[in-house]
Amino acid sequence: MAEGFYLPDQSIGGTRIGKIFVSNTVIGMGSGGSRVFEGLYDDGTPVAVKRVVHDQFNLAYWCPQLIHPNIVRYWAAEYDEDFMYFPLERCTCSLYDLILALSAPSDSSDLSVSPDDSPSMVMYKSKLRYVRDTMQDVKLWMVGGRPSPLLLKLMREVVSGLGYLHGLEILHQDIKPQNILITGKPLVAKLSDMGSYTNSGTPGWQAREVLLPGCFPTPAIDMFSFGCVLFFCVTGGKHPFGRLRESNILNNAMDLSSVSSIPEAHDLISDLLNPDPILRPKASEVLQHPFLMNSETRLSFFSGFRDRAVAIAHSMDAPKLAKEIGRFPALLMESCKVVSRFCKKDVLRKHLKLFK
Repeated sequence: MAEGFYLPDQSIGGTRIGKIFVSNTVIGMGSGGSRVFEGLYDDGTPVAVKRVVHDQFNLAYWCPQLIHPNIVRYWAAEYDEDFMYFPLERCTCSLYDLILALSAPSDSSDLSVSPDDSPSMVMYKSKLRYVRDTMQDVKLWMVGGRPSPLLLKLMREVVSGLGYLHGLEILHQDIKPQNILITGKPLVAKLSDMGSYTNSGTPGWQAREVLLPGCFPTPAIDMFSFGCVLFFCVTGGKHPFGRLRESNILNNAMDLSSVSSIPEAHDLISDLLNPDPILRPKASEVLQHPFLMNSETRLSFFSGFRDRAVAIAHSMDAPKLAKEIGRFPALLMESCKVVSRFCKKDVLRKHLKLFK
């Protein structure tokens, strides 16, 4: 039977379940009735304790074995008569919180409490204000709305975590901004809430095939969800399928106009949201996409491109080299400056028609 007691230095009641102390303080709510509490693990390490019903989780035995910098650490699993308890790495906020808090102007009323707000909404707005106030030096977007290097780094970390899971033949199955947690500082993105077999995802973030009968889940469902997350982050909180998300996902009715000024982003998100799962890029391919390149990788890319272009100077093969990155208009414009020096303009112009 669980033992009730108080923390030595705090008047917070709680319960010990095996090596976990679960406080009475709720810090989050999850799907399927799960709750997250403040707690301590074993030697006093502060943790977030996720409590779920017994039949809701199928990763109890090997979640603690998932060790990756972009996966929230699960230390163990404990049980009582009704629930399973997972002590998790404490994080600052979710990606959802971060985007909403930092996309709201500091002088706006978006985070102000109104008389109609429920107690939970009042608490949540207070949390967002705290995130905004403590991360005033964090820049997720640059002048003109382009994502900052920091935001792109966080997106690479999400994909890195997915690649790790997929390499172990594990599907997350519920990728959404709320299930990507942020530690800081420096900010790091970490995947959470893997493996609930009673949950095939959250409406509005699920791939089209998940909404159809007879779906056999593959890693492509996670990549579709990441495409929605990527759009959400780049646009400061918008969704590519609008308000009628499930209906629009089924009908492939997306609106990517908000990223039309960022060709590389438009290209990647379009690929990730392809209704045909076979055509969606894998995590390893997404990490190589020009939109997610960091400055060092981009420099290396163009250095290699330049060297190859010089090596085939005046050759009819030069336009073929441009075609390798022809799907990315912004990069193509840069590459053409190189290629045009080594092949005739009429040949290059004829070849570039294939990119339209």
